[in-house]
Amino acid sequence: MTPLLILLVLCSSASVSFSSPITPRSTQNSDFRSNMQDAQSLASKMLKNIPAVYKSCVRKHFTSDPFSLEYIKETLAIPASPKLAPISETHTMEMNLDRICEGLQLHYNLLQEAKEKVDCSGELTPLLAEISELNIHINKVQVLSGIPVSKPQLSSVSVLSGLSKDDYSLNVGVHLLLEQLRAFAQDTVRSLREIQHLHSDFQFSG
Repeated sequence: MTPLLILLVLCSSASVSFSSPITPRSTQNSDFRSNMQDAQSLASKMLKNIPAVYKSCVRKHFTSDPFSLEYIKETLAIPASPKLAPISETHTMEMNLDRICEGLQLHYNLLQEAKEKVDCSGELTPLLAEISELNIHINKVQVLSGIPVSKPQLSSVSVLSGLSKDDYSLNVGVHLLLEQLRAFAQDTVRSLREIQHLHSDFQFSG
Protein backbone atom coordinates (compact mmCIF):
# COMPACT_ATOMS: atom_id res chain seq x y z
CA MET A 1 0.00 0.00 0.00
CA THR A 2 1.46 3.37 -1.01
CA PRO A 3 1.97 6.18 1.54
CA LEU A 4 -0.69 8.26 -0.24
CA LEU A 5 -3.24 5.43 -0.04
CA ILE A 6 -2.45 4.85 3.65
CA LEU A 7 -3.01 8.57 4.32
CA LEU A 8 -6.35 8.47 2.53
CA VAL A 9 -7.48 5.43 4.55
CA LEU A 10 -6.48 7.09 7.83
CA CYS A 11 -8.31 10.30 6.94
CA SER A 12 -11.40 8.32 5.97
CA SER A 13 -11.34 6.42 9.28
CA ALA A 14 -10.98 9.64 11.24
CA SER A 15 -13.90 11.15 9.37
CA VAL A 16 -16.13 8.17 10.17
CA SER A 17 -15.06 8.25 13.82
CA PHE A 18 -15.88 11.94 14.26
CA SER A 19 -19.18 11.66 12.41
CA SER A 20 -20.46 8.65 14.45
CA PRO A 21 -23.55 9.73 16.40
CA ILE A 22 -23.28 9.85 20.18
CA THR A 23 -26.52 9.78 22.13
CA PRO A 24 -26.71 13.26 23.66
CA ARG A 25 -27.86 13.87 27.21
CA SER A 26 -30.64 16.01 25.81
CA THR A 27 -32.17 12.88 24.25
CA GLN A 28 -32.20 11.15 27.63
CA ASN A 29 -33.81 14.21 29.19
CA SER A 30 -36.37 14.28 26.41
CA ASP A 31 -37.20 10.61 27.02
CA PHE A 32 -37.55 11.34 30.75
CA ARG A 33 -39.95 14.22 30.11
CA SER A 34 -41.94 12.16 27.60
CA ASN A 35 -42.40 9.24 29.98
CA MET A 36 -43.23 11.57 32.86
CA GLN A 37 -45.88 13.30 30.77
CA ASP A 38 -47.35 9.95 29.74
CA ALA A 39 -47.31 8.77 33.35
CA GLN A 40 -49.05 11.92 34.58
CA SER A 41 -51.63 11.65 31.81
CA LEU A 42 -52.36 8.01 32.65
CA ALA A 43 -52.59 8.71 36.39
CA SER A 44 -55.02 11.57 35.75
CA LYS A 45 -57.06 9.44 33.35
CA MET A 46 -57.20 6.61 35.88
CA LEU A 47 -58.34 9.02 38.59
CA LYS A 48 -61.04 10.38 36.30
CA ASN A 49 -62.33 6.89 35.39
CA ILE A 50 -62.52 5.44 38.90
CA PRO A 51 -65.94 7.01 39.76
CA ALA A 52 -67.56 5.37 36.72
CA VAL A 53 -66.03 2.01 37.63
CA TYR A 54 -67.22 2.48 41.20
CA LYS A 55 -70.77 3.21 40.03
CA SER A 56 -70.83 0.01 37.97
CA CYS A 57 -69.18 -2.27 40.52
CA VAL A 58 -70.62 -1.09 43.84
CA ARG A 59 -74.36 -1.44 43.42
CA LYS A 60 -75.55 -2.64 46.82
CA HIS A 61 -76.21 -0.19 49.59
CA PHE A 62 -74.27 -0.75 52.77
CA THR A 63 -73.68 0.97 56.06
CA SER A 64 -71.58 4.10 56.04
CA ASP A 65 -70.65 3.52 59.67
CA PRO A 66 -66.85 3.98 59.70
CA PHE A 67 -66.46 1.47 62.53
CA SER A 68 -68.31 -1.24 60.58
CA LEU A 69 -66.34 -0.48 57.42
CA GLU A 70 -63.06 -0.56 59.31
CA TYR A 71 -64.02 -3.89 60.86
CA ILE A 72 -64.78 -5.39 57.45
CA LYS A 73 -61.54 -3.96 56.07
CA GLU A 74 -59.60 -5.61 58.86
CA THR A 75 -61.51 -8.87 58.33
CA LEU A 76 -60.65 -8.84 54.63
CA ALA A 77 -57.09 -7.81 55.50
CA ILE A 78 -56.94 -5.33 52.61
CA PRO A 79 -53.37 -3.96 52.64
CA ALA A 80 -53.00 -0.20 52.94
CA SER A 81 -51.49 1.80 50.07
CA PRO A 82 -47.82 2.78 50.36
CA LYS A 83 -47.40 6.34 51.63
CA LEU A 84 -46.13 8.96 49.18
CA ALA A 85 -44.55 11.87 51.04
CA PRO A 86 -43.10 15.14 49.69
CA ILE A 87 -39.53 14.68 48.49
CA SER A 88 -36.92 15.71 51.06
CA GLU A 89 -33.52 14.70 52.36
CA THR A 90 -35.10 11.76 54.17
CA HIS A 91 -37.72 10.87 51.53
CA THR A 92 -36.19 10.63 48.09
CA MET A 93 -37.56 10.48 44.55
CA GLU A 94 -36.40 6.87 44.40
CA MET A 95 -38.51 6.01 47.44
CA ASN A 96 -41.63 7.57 45.92
CA LEU A 97 -41.14 5.85 42.57
CA ASP A 98 -40.65 2.52 44.35
CA ARG A 99 -43.82 3.07 46.37
CA ILE A 100 -45.83 4.10 43.32
CA CYS A 101 -44.85 0.82 41.65
CA GLU A 102 -45.68 -1.12 44.81
CA GLY A 103 -49.07 0.55 45.14
CA LEU A 104 -49.96 0.04 41.49
CA GLN A 105 -49.07 -3.65 41.66
CA LEU A 106 -50.99 -4.05 44.92
CA HIS A 107 -54.21 -2.61 43.50
CA TYR A 108 -53.76 -4.43 40.20
CA ASN A 109 -53.56 -7.79 41.99
CA LEU A 110 -56.57 -7.13 44.22
CA LEU A 111 -58.74 -5.73 41.41
CA GLN A 112 -57.80 -8.67 39.20
CA GLU A 113 -59.16 -11.01 41.85
CA ALA A 114 -62.28 -8.89 42.31
CA LYS A 115 -62.84 -8.95 38.55
CA GLU A 116 -63.45 -12.69 38.71
CA LYS A 117 -66.20 -12.21 41.30
CA VAL A 118 -68.20 -9.17 40.19
CA ASP A 119 -70.46 -8.40 37.22
CA CYS A 120 -68.51 -5.31 36.17
CA SER A 121 -65.48 -7.00 34.59
CA GLY A 122 -66.02 -4.92 31.44
CA GLU A 123 -65.47 -1.72 33.41
CA LEU A 124 -62.56 -3.10 35.43
CA THR A 125 -60.60 -4.31 32.39
CA PRO A 126 -59.71 -0.81 31.05
CA LEU A 127 -58.82 0.35 34.57
CA LEU A 128 -56.49 -2.62 35.01
CA ALA A 129 -54.88 -1.82 31.65
CA GLU A 130 -54.28 1.78 32.75
CA ILE A 131 -52.67 0.63 36.00
CA SER A 132 -50.40 -1.76 34.10
CA GLU A 133 -49.40 0.83 31.49
CA LEU A 134 -48.73 3.44 34.16
CA ASN A 135 -46.44 0.99 35.93
CA ILE A 136 -44.49 0.49 32.69
CA HIS A 137 -43.89 4.25 32.35
CA ILE A 138 -42.82 4.51 35.99
CA ASN A 139 -40.30 1.72 35.36
CA LYS A 140 -38.95 3.65 32.35
CA VAL A 141 -38.60 6.78 34.48
CA GLN A 142 -36.66 4.73 37.02
CA VAL A 143 -34.28 3.45 34.34
CA LEU A 144 -33.75 6.94 32.90
CA SER A 145 -33.05 8.23 36.42
CA GLY A 146 -30.50 5.49 37.09
CA ILE A 147 -32.77 3.88 39.67
CA PRO A 148 -33.12 0.08 39.85
CA VAL A 149 -36.52 -1.02 38.52
CA SER A 150 -38.87 -1.90 41.36
CA LYS A 151 -39.86 -5.52 41.91
CA PRO A 152 -42.54 -5.38 44.61
CA GLN A 153 -42.59 -8.44 46.87
CA LEU A 154 -46.34 -8.89 47.30
CA SER A 155 -48.25 -11.82 48.68
CA SER A 156 -49.82 -13.99 45.98
CA VAL A 157 -52.78 -14.80 48.25
CA SER A 158 -55.72 -12.52 47.56
CA VAL A 159 -57.93 -11.41 50.42
CA LEU A 160 -60.94 -11.44 48.11
CA SER A 161 -60.42 -14.86 46.55
CA GLY A 162 -62.41 -16.73 49.19
CA LEU A 163 -65.57 -14.61 48.94
CA SER A 164 -68.64 -15.66 47.02
CA LYS A 165 -70.13 -13.49 44.31
CA ASP A 166 -73.12 -12.47 46.43
CA ASP A 167 -71.19 -11.96 49.65
CA TYR A 168 -71.94 -8.62 51.31
CA SER A 169 -68.31 -8.31 52.33
CA LEU A 170 -67.23 -8.53 48.68
CA ASN A 171 -69.32 -5.47 47.83
CA VAL A 172 -67.83 -3.57 50.75
CA GLY A 173 -64.36 -4.82 49.84
CA VAL A 174 -64.64 -3.49 46.28
CA HIS A 175 -65.91 -0.18 47.68
CA LEU A 176 -62.95 0.09 50.04
CA LEU A 177 -60.48 -0.97 47.36
CA LEU A 178 -61.68 1.58 44.78
CA GLU A 179 -61.77 4.35 47.39
CA GLN A 180 -58.24 3.47 48.41
CA LEU A 181 -57.11 3.39 44.78
CA ARG A 182 -58.63 6.83 44.19
CA ALA A 183 -56.72 8.30 47.14
CA PHE A 184 -53.51 6.60 45.98
CA ALA A 185 -54.01 7.89 42.44
CA GLN A 186 -54.41 11.44 43.79
CA ASP A 187 -51.14 11.09 45.72
CA THR A 188 -49.47 9.62 42.62
CA VAL A 189 -50.52 12.57 40.46
CA ARG A 190 -49.12 15.02 43.03
CA SER A 191 -45.89 13.05 43.40
CA LEU A 192 -45.31 12.84 39.64
CA ARG A 193 -45.88 16.58 39.29
CA GLU A 194 -43.35 17.21 42.04
CA ILE A 195 -40.78 14.93 40.40
CA GLN A 196 -41.34 16.63 37.03
CA HIS A 197 -40.95 20.07 38.65
CA LEU A 198 -37.76 19.09 40.49
CA HIS A 199 -36.30 17.58 37.33
CA SER A 200 -37.05 20.76 35.35
CA ASP A 201 -35.43 22.89 38.04
CA PHE A 202 -32.35 20.66 38.02
CA GLN A 203 -32.04 20.86 34.24
CA PHE A 204 -32.41 24.65 34.33
CA SER A 205 -29.84 25.07 37.08
CA GLY A 206 -27.49 22.64 35.31
